[in-house]
Amino acid sequence: LLHLFDDFPYPITKRNVTEFTTVFLPLAPRNAPLPVAWSDIRKVLRERRLGVWVEGEKDSLLIGTTLNPNAEWVLWWRVLIRLCAFYYFIAVPLRAAFVPYDSMLHPMALSTDLVFDICTVLNVAILANSAYKNTRSRWVVMRSKIVRRMHVPSALAAVPLDWFAFACGASNEACGWLRLNKLLLLYVWSERSVGGDQQRQRRGRDQTNKVKHMT
Repeated sequence: LLHLFDDFPYPITKRNVTEFTTVFLPLAPRNAPLPVAWSDIRKVLRERRLGVWVEGEKDSLLIGTTLNPNAEWVLWWRVLIRLCAFYYFIAVPLRAAFVPYDSMLHPMALSTDLVFDICTVLNVAILANSAYKNTRSRWVVMRSKIVRRMHVPSALAAVPLDWFAFACGASNEACGWLRLNKLLLLYVWSERSVGGDQQRQRRGRDQTNKVKHMT
């Protein structure tokens, strides 16, 4: 830092070094700052200039005009969607096989199925407006690219086929069978969970190799 900030009027302390490392090498351990490569500095400055840098990813709600997928409330929303998928895994086969309700407008059906169906539709809207990182670790905020990256089963699970059939006068039993598309939500989120773990492990290995190369 002495060579980088040769006109800095104050003494450079360990705290300044830690803050500098935190900004330009955020994945490094806080208690043991690592050397920062010039490529790291250029990358952070470029992302800041493009307006896609997130200062404290979990504290920021938006990345540009899109949602931050690392925000705390988004993480809790994913937990809620997994609960919806688990509910569908239990309730959809039972409803199709035993037809527990005499109508789609039964109070119990409205208080359970309808609530989870609304959450599933909202999930598609959230996914279509959530930024993601590309292979260069840069945030992508264009809606067209985000929508193309979405899994088709996510949208198919949100289609209310049962309500369309009910509006057309179909029987309650037929409406129950038309809820089978909700089971796609379980497939999508189990797949995303595995993929997310693999992606995190890959990022960890890349960061470890980078640190070894720097040291």
